[in-house]
Amino acid sequence: MQGRVHRAAGGMGVAFLVFAASLVLAVCARADGIPAPLGMHQWLDTSWTFERGAPGQVSMLHQSPDGFLWLSAAQSLYRFDGVRFERFLADDNQPISATRTMIDAPDGSLWIGLTTGGIVHLQGRHAVRYAKAQDAPYGTVSYIAVDPNGRVWAASNDTLHYLDGERWKKADAAVGYPGGNCSALLVDRDGTLWATTETSLLRKARGDKSFVDTGIKVSLVYSLFQAPDGKIWAAQRNLVGPLATADGRPYEGTVRFTWDSAGAVFARDGTLWLSTLGDGLKRIYLDAHGEPVAGQATETFTAEDGLSADYTWPILQDREGNIWVGTSAGLDRLRPSALARAPFPSNGHDFVLAPDTQAGVIAGTTNLPLMRLDGDRLTTLGDGGDGPVTPFRAALRDERGTVWLGSDDALWRWQDGTLARVAAVPAVPGMKRIRVQGIASDHAGGAWVSIWKHGLWHWHDGTWTKVSDVYAFALAAPSAGQLLALGRDGLMVYDKGVLSRTIDLSSLKLFDPTILSIHGSHTWIGGQVGWGVFDGKNVRAIHSRGEQIWGIAAIIETPEGDLWIDAVPAIFHVPAAEVSRVLASPDAVIGDFTSYNYLDGLPGRPSLITPIPGAVRTDDGKLWFATSNGVAFIDPGRIPYNPLPPPLSITAARIDGKDVALGEKLVLPRGAANLEIDFSALSLTMPERVKFMYKLVGWDQDWQDVGTRRTAYYGRLTPGSYRFVVRASNNDGVWNNQGVALGIEALPLFYQTLWFKLLCVAAFIPLVWLAYRARFLYLERSMRDRLEVQHAERERIARDLHDTLLQSVQGLVMHFQSVAERISSEPEARKAMDGALDRADKVVAEARGRVLDLRSDAQGELHEVLRKTGMELTAGQPMRFRALIEGRPRELSARVYWEVLAIAKEAMFNAFQHSNGTLIESEIAYLASGLRVRLRDDGIGLSEALLQDGRSNHWGLTGMRERADKILASFRILSREREGCEIEVMVPARLAYVRQPGLYSRLLERTLQWVKW
Repeated sequence: MQGRVHRAAGGMGVAFLVFAASLVLAVCARADGIPAPLGMHQWLDTSWTFERGAPGQVSMLHQSPDGFLWLSAAQSLYRFDGVRFERFLADDNQPISATRTMIDAPDGSLWIGLTTGGIVHLQGRHAVRYAKAQDAPYGTVSYIAVDPNGRVWAASNDTLHYLDGERWKKADAAVGYPGGNCSALLVDRDGTLWATTETSLLRKARGDKSFVDTGIKVSLVYSLFQAPDGKIWAAQRNLVGPLATADGRPYEGTVRFTWDSAGAVFARDGTLWLSTLGDGLKRIYLDAHGEPVAGQATETFTAEDGLSADYTWPILQDREGNIWVGTSAGLDRLRPSALARAPFPSNGHDFVLAPDTQAGVIAGTTNLPLMRLDGDRLTTLGDGGDGPVTPFRAALRDERGTVWLGSDDALWRWQDGTLARVAAVPAVPGMKRIRVQGIASDHAGGAWVSIWKHGLWHWHDGTWTKVSDVYAFALAAPSAGQLLALGRDGLMVYDKGVLSRTIDLSSLKLFDPTILSIHGSHTWIGGQVGWGVFDGKNVRAIHSRGEQIWGIAAIIETPEGDLWIDAVPAIFHVPAAEVSRVLASPDAVIGDFTSYNYLDGLPGRPSLITPIPGAVRTDDGKLWFATSNGVAFIDPGRIPYNPLPPPLSITAARIDGKDVALGEKLVLPRGAANLEIDFSALSLTMPERVKFMYKLVGWDQDWQDVGTRRTAYYGRLTPGSYRFVVRASNNDGVWNNQGVALGIEALPLFYQTLWFKLLCVAAFIPLVWLAYRARFLYLERSMRDRLEVQHAERERIARDLHDTLLQSVQGLVMHFQSVAERISSEPEARKAMDGALDRADKVVAEARGRVLDLRSDAQGELHEVLRKTGMELTAGQPMRFRALIEGRPRELSARVYWEVLAIAKEAMFNAFQHSNGTLIESEIAYLASGLRVRLRDDGIGLSEALLQDGRSNHWGLTGMRERADKILASFRILSREREGCEIEVMVPARLAYVRQPGLYSRLLERTLQWVKW
């Protein structure tokens, strides 16, 4: 349970005496410049007993270099990270039995002496166990030491042993050991090995081969330890004190403590902590020479003060300065705290505070006499030392040092060491209870007083004057004649007792106003919800980032500019630089602040609205806070700070809920669904405030900020290699950014392996090819069906043309022929008519040819059909025709054949009719890459506009392009005016040919093309 070192037990007894002694020491610096130790009232105790998960009585404590705290309890070895007790299992899955001693070896391993005999050498989780077969000590191994030469020594109740190779040997006369029980060992800072027998103290200096008897006699020695000045101390039965100097001479001083102690620690603050067998802990203040401070009482901390039990055994100071002690009930940690509890009576309720001269504090309550704490003296105020027992609810120290106090029935004044009743509170007809809510100085020897539900009053020169019927929750007077009164309606400003204005505070969202605090030109305003600042003209709300500040009972701005806020969640400290930044920028948000709560020694929460004030600053710089459970103070100049980044450790892992062993790399089996990784940061001061962030490199994009959580969770990791890295910060925000890492390998299932993927690719390619072939055959069949439909349509059109249009045109021609034969008297008209009839005959002949084309079923060689067409077109004409062929002719698909033939004929007819050239040339190339058909002439060519838009009401070029698109062929026209024209159609081989060219043909064609080039 979280506790305090000294809790007042209802009066001013032991707790006060301890507090008084520690206060004297706190104000006296040591001669060597080291700050005076904190009194025990500033050490917080936390106990882990069986109810809190501790394994029970603790008989051994040790902190290893990795930061873990090791303890022996319940006949097993445990390790503790400040949060979890782990029963330690070695890599053979076996525990280590009751442990009497543990030390660090230079290589980072641990040597462990067992209560039941035997020794364990622990390297990580690998345990080498030495037992009777290796001649290890068979009695209780009480101490182990490693000398500067690396030799391991073990003290047991039968004799002294040392390790020689893989076996243990008994120390004998050859190494200067006389034999018999060895009760304690110590290697001091100079490398000297000290040992105790039943009667003697032995010493083996660095480099010596054997022990030397110092001549110093001892009895039963529980432990040996070295003081900061080098002296060797011993805890013997009912006696603790120095035995020898560092060079082996007997100690001749008089320091002796008659306690039965099993352990001791010389703390870094210069004090000596002793565990006792039944009398709790003892703390002794030592001077710079290692001697007890003259006249200073030894502090005692027992179960009455919060210790888990009075029977204490092992004790140590960890790397961060905390004191750990094992007791018969469990484990205790004592650590310096920021806040200390003042020794006012524990039964005091609703404290109201006012600073007295120098370090003194005046404290009133609602149930005890008025008190004054000044250094080491706590007194009651009033006649006969009893003082008035009346509820005090308001207090103020004015600019002259006078302390004003308001009770339920009167106004009081503490001045020059005298408490006086100034005046009775003005009576209110019909009201049985009247109380003073707030007091402010009028800077003229009087006071402004707010009386609950009875308005605002001014007392001066023995007279009460009512200022307003509206009472205020809090008062503040910036100067003579001016008063600020905080009420429900806002901030009321009075000048010489007259209300001059009321400032709207709705923007602050106070809910209920609680406090005013003036500092220079600005005034802090607090409420149950919000808070803000008034600069003399305007008010603005103050907000914080992260933890919210609310329920404000007091605001103190120090002369250095720091801001301390007494609020419900905690006491908040805002540094001066942050305060200046926020005051200078209207939109600024407080981001740099520190909070202090129960973990820092705060005993309770503040009272709101009354009493006022709930926090004050004394002249020595200390800040005092009234809480629901007593009064606490903090010295801003001596707040404990932890500069050590925490060591990190990955402690456990689970795959699908099953624990797995940790090594250099964690291998996830195939199909693993869930991975959990436990980690710890070994900052033992305040584990509750240790923060973590982690990242799985290769999976997480950013660091995962998980606060205080000590487990990482991952699911369904894809196969591959990962690196898990975790970082942590201690209680004061000091980060270990180096972190600790664990390699992770996720094994793939068979369908996630590379060979399976390659196999899928290998199987997929034939499937794609088969799908392609099926699609090709489908398209080919579809094309054939469409061609048959087109052929039938062509037959129908041809019949219709032959049976209707051609017959009609032929009949019309014959009719004109008969008319022409009657025209004999006009030769010119007859000649013109004959010419027209000749042309009509040509049109009929051409139309018949077109009809023949439509009705043709034959699909001959494309180049041969084009050659015949060209020869027929140019027969008897001045235009010549030439046919060229390249490659071996191949069988063409029907659709491509007819579409290409139509394009070629259209091009030839157009060249014959419109080019005015002398040559038409066709070039057909059966290439491996495809079918290429070129038609060219040497005529007048085509203009750019004609190439773009074609002739009006002529569809030749458009039709050719459309036919090319239907068979997925490329279509190109190359032409310039007066330079002829060339039309090229290129059909890919996969579409043009019935049988595709082989690989050899394609390679050969490309080779020939390269040679030509």
